[in-house]
Amino acid sequence: MEAENTEEETLDACCDVLSDQRRRYLCSHLLESGEDVYSLDELAERVRERGRDDAPELEKHRQRIRHELHHWHLPKLADTGLIDYDAGTRTVRYRESRVPPRIRTLLGRRTLTKEESPGNRG
Repeated sequence: MEAENTEEETLDACCDVLSDQRRRYLCSHLLESGEDVYSLDELAERVRERGRDDAPELEKHRQRIRHELHHWHLPKLADTGLIDYDAGTRTVRYRESRVPPRIRTLLGRRTLTKEESPGNRG
């Protein structure tokens, strides 16, 4: 039987996964929206809206975001237990109760400026 993670281990894992700006934005959005279940397409569109609205090839930009979320960001968030991600149905279930209170407080207070948004990386 595997031991429960200590609060400190959970906090460390959350800080590690939230070191990425796109994942921080996703978690902030999930926390603020109040919904429990999201589709991959919904989240990709939300991330795209925070990024470059003027992308010359908008559909390619959307596809790239969906690809990154599906193959990298959402599985990484799921590994920490912050979300449940069903890759088959491409749905995300947010688990606010699994987010340590200190992380929830930080995410709730942090709003990204347009320059800091995930689509505007240098």
